[in-house]
Amino acid sequence: MPRFRVSLKLSWVGSTAFGLLAATIAAGVSYVDQGEMYLTYALLGSLSYWYSWALLAPSVLYLGGRFRFARGAWRVPMAAHITGGFVYAVVHLSLMVMVHSLLLRLTGETGIPVSTILQSPIFTGAWDVMIYWSLVGLRHAVDYYGESQQRALDESELRTRLAEARLDALRHQLQPHFLFNTLHAVSTLMHKDVDAADRMLARLSDLLRLTMDKGAVQELALKEELDLLEKYLKIEQARFGNRLKVELDVEPEALDAQVPSLLLQPLVENAIRHGLAPRVTPGRIRVEARRDGDVLRLAVEDNGCGLSEQALSAFRQGIGLNNTRARLHHLYGDGHHLSFRQVAGEGFTV
Repeated sequence: MPRFRVSLKLSWVGSTAFGLLAATIAAGVSYVDQGEMYLTYALLGSLSYWYSWALLAPSVLYLGGRFRFARGAWRVPMAAHITGGFVYAVVHLSLMVMVHSLLLRLTGETGIPVSTILQSPIFTGAWDVMIYWSLVGLRHAVDYYGESQQRALDESELRTRLAEARLDALRHQLQPHFLFNTLHAVSTLMHKDVDAADRMLARLSDLLRLTMDKGAVQELALKEELDLLEKYLKIEQARFGNRLKVELDVEPEALDAQVPSLLLQPLVENAIRHGLAPRVTPGRIRVEARRDGDVLRLAVEDNGCGLSEQALSAFRQGIGLNNTRARLHHLYGDGHHLSFRQVAGEGFTV
């Protein structure tokens, strides 16, 4: 529960303000003393009233926090505050008389009977009880507001942690998927070109080391993402040789933009697997990056033969695309857009 702190300076400033206001009201009513108005007496009486409450307010606020009304638990707080209202009315009356006497001594004014002071409408037990309950209500309002703010903060932190946990799960899901596919490529190449398979393993080691160095980073600069992609493409080029051509069309202004780590690799992998691998003739992968104001626009396209309905359905349900879509959603919400298109005979673009 947030701690409730009472500012003494604010308390005394507020008491003085209330005292001046009450004195103005009392001046219009007048004390019963020879039928004449005594503004000085009204001012001293009002200040003594509110300064007394300034002394008592911290303890009332404490009781308001100690005996709080809650659903299913109101009987004890009700009894405590009903009793407290009457007790504080008596205590306040006694304290007010003492403060009034002190003010008279400090100002050198001639005192008037306490019975005369108490005839003013503002000096009644009903007012004291009402002020006591007002302070109790203030304590409840501040506590409930603080707790609602804390709950909102806790919920926000919980949502953030949940999103980070989901992102970690997605990232960890993607890495084994990529590794298994690459090892499968190495295994296939091993029977055709041992030296090429050996080079591919070395490049895979470099790529995995670079990936592990990034640790749990969810986002990184586009230029770092392109470095990762380049190491992956060297592995694929060792596998496909002259059949794979890669083009990078990246604006310099876009290189510092933040992107999810390993965002491009699964998209390029899909382009190679579904677009270029079935081709007998050489194919091309093109990666574009453009900055449009505060928005980064990325595109991965191939000039393959496109996807059949069955392949397109498998692509939509594949780990790479679903993982990319989920990560973008968790990181950017409605601030992202992911789409793809294919043109017969001209390839596929994400």
